[in-house]
Amino acid sequence: MNKLILLLILIFLVPFSLLNAQLYTAKEYWKMENDTSYTRLLTRMQAGEVLSTEEQTKLVDYKSELSIYFDKLSDNEKSVYYRNRAQWSAQPWSVDRSSLGQEEDVFSGKRSKFSQYLVSSGTFGFFYGLSFDYLLDIGDNGAAIAIPLVTSGLSTLIPILTIKDKKVTYNSVTLSIHGKVMGGLQGAAFGLLLTGENNGDGRLILGTATLASIGLGRLGYVLGRDKPWTEGRAALYTHYGFLMPLEGMSIDAAFNAGDIRVYAATSLVFGAGGYLIADQVARNNDFTRGDVSAISTLSWLNGLLGIFVLADIASNSESANSGYWLIPAAGAIGGTVAGQLWLKNARLTSQQGRNTALASAAG
Repeated sequence: MNKLILLLILIFLVPFSLLNAQLYTAKEYWKMENDTSYTRLLTRMQAGEVLSTEEQTKLVDYKSELSIYFDKLSDNEKSVYYRNRAQWSAQPWSVDRSSLGQEEDVFSGKRSKFSQYLVSSGTFGFFYGLSFDYLLDIGDNGAAIAIPLVTSGLSTLIPILTIKDKKVTYNSVTLSIHGKVMGGLQGAAFGLLLTGENNGDGRLILGTATLASIGLGRLGYVLGRDKPWTEGRAALYTHYGFLMPLEGMSIDAAFNAGDIRVYAATSLVFGAGGYLIADQVARNNDFTRGDVSAISTLSWLNGLLGIFVLADIASNSESANSGYWLIPAAGAIGGTVAGQLWLKNARLTSQQGRNTALASAAG
């Protein structure tokens, strides 16, 4: 067991050493270079004034720190520094503009959010059609095949006809997809809350899941379109919206909740609470989308580590304790909290956040 835990910790730490390297940014270097104490000493020395031994030592040490920091900048950050230093010197307030951390995605497949929205709408529309087949008890015939194709086509056609400028934001796409997925899951939970284990053929559960998915998907799109939220804030809603229901059900499992209605109610309550928590976090922190990507990765890796530890304990124990379910739950929420504290004011770009997530997944 000790070897397993050590291996997992090593796998976990190596990718996040890459994140530490990403924290060296052009704007922070510029701030260091223009530190008032440093520039005052430099100006006095250049004016011919004799500095004290202590001041000379301080100046030399600070120059060394600047050199080391600059060497740790990526080529992209060095380019950002050279491209913007003149503007930053003329307009110091522009260094901390939020737009610096919300650059456009540039790799293939991310150029058109409208295309992403069409693809996601068509995909979910197809599954809605399959749901209608079952709900309407349509047998194995041509209509059963045609309905999913028709609903998929209509789901794609409606945005084409209604979105005149063909522009969809990251927030609209993200919150729309999140609303459809979580709407389906929480709609099913609501159906289970109504029926319990006596759910018959499952039509009520499927019906509530389908209606909730459609409704919350539309709500997510409208909120992303109309609310002046940053991309980081939208990402926080999706993160906590997925995380908190799992946390709640892990607690249920730890305390041996036997009734399926308890799990359903917990998922609904903790899901609503997750959005409230995300709202409070967003109000107190200006996280970028890259920051939240890194936070989510840290959270899920901690949760995964907890699951592996749980599995290892169960394989080496004759009587598994249900309370062990708190291990992955504590790991996931602990990873989120640690990530938020670690990345406060880091303002990672979207690419830096993706690099962290990909490196961690590879590990």
